[in-house]
Amino acid sequence: MAGAPLGFQPEKVAGLDAVYRFVFTGAEACNATMTIRDRRLNVRDGLQSEANLRITADGAKWITFLNNEIALVRALLTRTVRLKGSPQSLSPSANASCLDSAPLAD
Repeated sequence: MAGAPLGFQPEKVAGLDAVYRFVFTGAEACNATMTIRDRRLNVRDGLQSEANLRITADGAKWITFLNNEIALVRALLTRTVRLKGSPQSLSPSANASCLDSAPLAD
């Protein structure tokens, strides 16, 4: 999650005001809270404040999703990624990816 600000594209999140909780399991285990508000990204360790959407995933599998090696629909159907809350909190602009799509290293 520490690398998220490096690829953040504020022009793609105009009007988005959302809080996301990430729970990563497995060898890449960690918890983080990501807030996008006023075209700014804030990433904090731990599960902070109430979230619009909670994303639970195996950390290594999440990386494969970010690297476009697995589609979100497939990840959801195989329960590799689980969502709790309203996926509508991902606005059309954020859903188009507010993070640069450059591959992430393991």
